[in-house]
Amino acid sequence: MVHDAVLVTGCTKGSIGSGIAIAFQARGIHVFATARSLANVSHLAKVPNITTLEALICPRLTLCLELEPFGVNVITVIAGMIVSNFFTPVEEKFALPPTSKYRHFEEALGKKARGEELPPNRMSNEEFGRLVCGDVLRGKRGNIYRGTLAWTLPLIGVLPRWYIDWYCRGTGGLQNSQKDKQA
Repeated sequence: MVHDAVLVTGCTKGSIGSGIAIAFQARGIHVFATARSLANVSHLAKVPNITTLEALICPRLTLCLELEPFGVNVITVIAGMIVSNFFTPVEEKFALPPTSKYRHFEEALGKKARGEELPPNRMSNEEFGRLVCGDVLRGKRGNIYRGTLAWTLPLIGVLPRWYIDWYCRGTGGLQNSQKDKQA
């Protein structure tokens, strides 16, 4: 399979998209790296073989239908737990509005929002990028699941909703939610 170029979305500095773009570039493949703002991809602007673009990409199904006649393979990458800049924008002090119905969960929600309870064995965005790049170059199509615990994500579609709700409440610090009190 020949890969002249790839389009990678979400390439903000420190993101998993950036890790994927760098991995393809390291393999000599031209990369179109996108983010919602050119300022967010400035770290890639001078990297050889990378073209930075400001773009908001439409949903996967639309891309598949529009690009299939041109021989373009659209792949969706589903990430498990990755070390990235995802939690960076959250302030040290997470605070809900005083009238929020979720005030009694504020401490637990704050820990989640800051990424404090993530496992230490999260995959680096560089390793994530290398694995995704390898999958694509080997001809993988459709969905690619990579990252710590990514193998569990397809299960969400087959497990009963009550089980997912129960699990999320228990691991998310929401065991004493109003719904539980009413049950």
